[in-house]
Amino acid sequence: MADRTFFASTVCLLAASLAYSADENKPVAVSTKLVTLDTLKGWTLPELPVTKFEGQLPLKDAGGSAVKGRFDKEQIYTVNAMTGARVYKTGDRWEISCSFPDNTSGRYIFMIEKMSDGVGVKPYLAMQGTFEGKDFVLLDANGNGRFDDSGADVLVWDKTTAFKVGDKVVIGKDEYDAKVSASGNSVSFGKGMGFATALSAVKGDNSIDGGLALWNGIRASIGAPPVKRDPKLEEWGNKHIAFMKAVNNLQHPEDKGNPNYSDEGNRAGMGSCLGRGSREPQSAIMGQLTCFLHRIPLIQPELEFTSFCVDPAGWSAFDHSNGPRRKFDWKGPIAYPPDGANDFGPYWAGNEGPCPIPGGPPEGGVGQPVTLTFSPRDKVKDGKLTLTEGSTEVDGWLSAPDKPAVAMFGNNCQTICFIAKQPLKPKTAYTVKATANVDGQPFEKTWRFTTSESNMPPWIRGGGGGGRKGGK
Repeated sequence: MADRTFFASTVCLLAASLAYSADENKPVAVSTKLVTLDTLKGWTLPELPVTKFEGQLPLKDAGGSAVKGRFDKEQIYTVNAMTGARVYKTGDRWEISCSFPDNTSGRYIFMIEKMSDGVGVKPYLAMQGTFEGKDFVLLDANGNGRFDDSGADVLVWDKTTAFKVGDKVVIGKDEYDAKVSASGNSVSFGKGMGFATALSAVKGDNSIDGGLALWNGIRASIGAPPVKRDPKLEEWGNKHIAFMKAVNNLQHPEDKGNPNYSDEGNRAGMGSCLGRGSREPQSAIMGQLTCFLHRIPLIQPELEFTSFCVDPAGWSAFDHSNGPRRKFDWKGPIAYPPDGANDFGPYWAGNEGPCPIPGGPPEGGVGQPVTLTFSPRDKVKDGKLTLTEGSTEVDGWLSAPDKPAVAMFGNNCQTICFIAKQPLKPKTAYTVKATANVDGQPFEKTWRFTTSESNMPPWIRGGGGGGRKGGK
């Protein structure tokens, strides 16, 4: 397919807000206390990882410095201005006064364990609280010194029910999401929190890690595992951003005749969702997820390693093609927004290149795309998706794998997509019904969501959006 370049001159608005559609859906905040794992007798806890110690822990001490130590194959040696010299060997507990990622202070405990090629550290601290009359504990299941990692850290309720932060769990008669502070000092349980869980978990965190946490929180809400930043892909992405800045154009391919050309930058450009206009990581990723054709490669469950490149001048690149991909066992198509979400942004400017709206976006914008994405292995025909408010069917544009919105995307990204011709109503409940023929069998799915009051929480400014190279 011939090279084409796409440019989105107007930023997209955000896909979610912190508004809740009803008082009963407001999350219930629960405080926690520190406990060591040996106090949790009778609990069914997952096995926590042992990480080889290589001189530094993923924590900051009370003074804001990294927690470091010398080591050999048997022991860890530390020197601290407060405690002096310490030697830790297998079976010892290493207790540290630290600063958690949400700027709270606390202590962290690691157990020292022997590994085949050295000495390792294992998380030995949990956060315990009570909700609905039952105890729960929160575990730093990936051992990185924080408790709020969607799709990784684990909450165990009533001693036996374990689920990952960001997943949904049935407690009593209701289904809940759990939002966790980075320190684990507070856990909020909410009914159908959906995107708000991800948004509020990183409120005010305009770092790259904050943007990644937002992205992974939204992925968790739709049932997709988290993505990870890859230094090599980010090096390539930043090279491509430097090229685009030099030519002052948002584009995928790099011109080999340009002195700023690089093979790595060109690969990044051809395999990334690109944006221009958002200077903050959160608004940059939300701008991509608000669109249709940019959303789909960034929510794919198989996507594991990516770049999260956001330049201070507003250029961004999110790699979806150049890293190794995970295997994922699809249990069915992925709905966006997920069933029960009550904070779906009602508006989209429609500025996406290539544009999936016939004739381009109308003045005043459209409804944010509602999508249902199928496994790459599924053969989907006759896909339809209807959106109704009560008994009234919403007028909009429909595209499907056998009727793509843009010809260069021959299978429509394996997605049935509906875009309302006018912005959706705020704080309004909608029902979605999708039908298709999948692998020769009839398929039907119905789900519901409620729109938020507005698209943009006040603590996120701007929005993203840009070109994506298609036809791969």
